[in-house]
This record gives sequence, C-alpha cells and structure tokens, in this order.
Amino acid sequence: MPIPASSTRPAAAAWRRFARNRTAVAGLALVVFFLLMAAVGPWVAPHDPLKQQLDGALAGPSWSHGLGRDELGRDILSRILHGARISLGMALGASVIAAGVGVVVGLAAAYRGGALEEILMRVVDIILAFPVLVLYVILIANIGPSVFNIVIATTIASAPGIGRITRGLVLGLKEQEYEVCIDSSLENGSLSFGECYLAGRSKDEILISCHACHPSLANDNLSGLVVATFLARLLSAKELRYSYRFLFIPGTIGAITWLSRNRESAGRIRHGLVLTSIGDRGPFHYKKSRRENAEVDRAAEHILRHATPTATILPFAPVGYDERQYCSPGFNLPVGCLMRSVWGTFPEYHTSADNLDFIGPESLAESLQVCASIFDLLENNRSYQNLSPFCEPQLGRRGLYHSTGGTSPEAEINARLWVLNMSDGRHSLLDIAERSGLPFAVLNEAAQLLLQSGLLAPADSAQGAV
Repeated sequence: MPIPASSTRPAAAAWRRFARNRTAVAGLALVVFFLLMAAVGPWVAPHDPLKQQLDGALAGPSWSHGLGRDELGRDILSRILHGARISLGMALGASVIAAGVGVVVGLAAAYRGGALEEILMRVVDIILAFPVLVLYVILIANIGPSVFNIVIATTIASAPGIGRITRGLVLGLKEQEYEVCIDSSLENGSLSFGECYLAGRSKDEILISCHACHPSLANDNLSGLVVATFLARLLSAKELRYSYRFLFIPGTIGAITWLSRNRESAGRIRHGLVLTSIGDRGPFHYKKSRRENAEVDRAAEHILRHATPTATILPFAPVGYDERQYCSPGFNLPVGCLMRSVWGTFPEYHTSADNLDFIGPESLAESLQVCASIFDLLENNRSYQNLSPFCEPQLGRRGLYHSTGGTSPEAEINARLWVLNMSDGRHSLLDIAERSGLPFAVLNEAAQLLLQSGLLAPADSAQGAV
C-alpha cells in the first residue's frame, strides 16, 4: 500500500498547516523582525546609546530621535537596539536551559516512576507554589543581581512548569497504541555460518549449536562460541563414540536454514545442546527438550545436580533460543538449552552492557567443564549384563572389596554393588545413577572395573550401544 506523502514528511505537513494560519505567520514575521534588529542593532543604531545630552532630557520623538530621549538625554531607539541583544540573549539562554532541565525532570519522573517520581514532583510543587515575581525577588536577593544570576533565576522559575507538562505528555504517550511501518524487501541473498564436524565410531551425532548473530554481545553470543570452540578442541583429542557437529549460526534464521538444508541427515542427531549466556556469574539453568525426558535432558539434570546444587531445570516452552527450531514438531530432536542467566531476565541482555566486564573466565571454565561432563556421560552411558546374576558374587577373592583410591572404600563398594544389581541388560548406567543417587562418573568407573574382572559384559541390546 502506498504511504501518503504527508505521513512520510511530517515536517512539510506541519509547515503547510502553519502557513495557513495568518495570525501565526504574522507573529513569526514580528519575531524574525525583532531578532534581525537585535542582530544588526549596533550597526543601524542612529546614535551612541551611552551619549548623554542633558539639555534634551525627556524630549519627545523627532526626526533625529525617533522614539525620543530618556531622562539623561540618551537616544531611546539606539538603547533599545543595543539592549535587545542582551535581553534576547538572556531570554533565549534561560529558555533553553529551563527547557532542558524541565524535559529531563519530566522524562525521568514519567519513565522511572516510583519514589523518584514522587520526589521530583514534590520539589516541582514546592517551587510552583510561589508566585513568579515573589520567587524572582527571593532568588535575586539571595544570589545577587547580574546577567548570569538572572538567567539562573529564570531557569529555576520556569523549569518546574516545563517538567510537569513533559511528565503529563509522556504518561499520555505511554498509554497510546502505535503502528510501526518497516520499509523492507525480501530478495535473494546469502547466509554465512560456521560448521565443525568431528567423526566418531558411529554416524549418530551430538549437536552443539551457538549464536553468531550479535558478536558484540559477550554473554548472549560470544560465551557460547568460546565454550563450543574449546569443547571442539577438547573432544578432537579423544576417541569418540558419537560424531559431533558444531554449528556457529545466526539465531533463528541460522537454525531454520541448516535444518532446511539437512532435513534428512537431521535424523541422525541423538543428543543436542544449544549454548548461550554461559559466561556470566549467574547460576546454571537447563531448559529441557520438547521430549522432556530425552537422554540429554536426564544427563544434563544429573550433572548439574551433582556439580552445581543451585542449578535450575526448566520445562520446555516454544519460546527462547534455537532449541525451539530443533524441537519443532516436524523434527522433534532431543536438543536442550544450557544457560546461566536466562535470556531477558538480566538488565544487560541485548544492550551494550553485555560486554567483556559482564562475563568471567572462571564462569566460562566452569561452563566448559559442565558441558564436557554431560558429553562424557552420553559417551559412556551403556547397559551391561551381570554374568553372575544369581545372588551377590564374592568380591573379595576378585580383589574388588577394597578401594582403588580417590573416593572412600564404602562409596566405591556401594557403586559396584549397585552396578551389579541393576545390570540386567535393561538398565543403563544413567538409570542406575538416577536410582542410586550416585554420581555417574563413580558408577562408570565401577562398571569398567567389573568389566575387567569378568563380572559384566556389554548387553547385546544395550541402550544407545554402537
């Protein structure tokens, strides 16, 4: 729909409305005339404004003295032309300063509200309670008569009224509805994103996705990029069970583009994390995938519960970051979102205050450790079969009834007993960890020891086995 010229050029429309008002035009012409006379007054004044001629004191208008003379015989017209500069300068200066102070006070009161509004408006009320002339007299009597002090007095007397008017206008504007017209076009173009693939023994993939659309935002964008980069370097030095795919993409449109171009291969994604806002000093938050109970959801919850007791687990919701694209019903991928402070809940979010001072190296290092622990759990989460399932096997003669160092003997033996009891080919190590309350790493260490001792074997139908 074409936009009327008047709406695209409001200044021109306002000038046309002004020009149709003859009274306004006449007033503008008079103001311009006075300003022009003040500007050129010293050069067009017919006499010296300071020259005294007592014999012509209080003389009336004449051809040589158009407005007559004052009590000292000085030419009144010349004095007006010279004095206009000072008077108009004082008025203009006081008006500009009063407008600036009043507008700031009004905006602050209306925008912030609360106690600040009450304080500012009560000060305004106190000043407005004095008659203007009385206020001028009080101020000049206290600060002394001078051009500068007159400007200050005028500002103090005028600013409160402007502040109250500004506050009222802003409060009215806040309640109105607005229409926004975005002049944009949809054309063919290009989208740049980064992708890193680490091949594992299996073609099944773990996806790590982070944002690269606002690189100036240290926590919102860069923290995820940094942790993902170091995580890729860490994993590249290991023998991997899963293959890993790292995506460095613009938010929303990047995930949509990648999914559109990889619709078939997206089905190989078994677990995934979106990393964002993981560099600040807030507690961890994990938002579950759409499946709510996917293996990555359970893994993240288990690691966070043991590593950071202050962590919060959030249910899935179709708002947030790119997990909502990966979890759209057509794909329904098991992808959650790991954060520290939740998007939109901290004042620095999407502002210039989200800078390097807002994040810390210790927070980034802890986030990297949490991510590495989650993926270590997923890499080692298997089901095992107890090869001596009829009653508890004798651990002593196998050298398993003592500590191997690191944790207490009771804890290690307890972990071995839990693994033996629950290894029926159906329960994974994560299942055992959730039921026993023991850390996954302790149970995995016990499983490896039992495997070496010939008491366990990988289950033929191991959950997630490669």
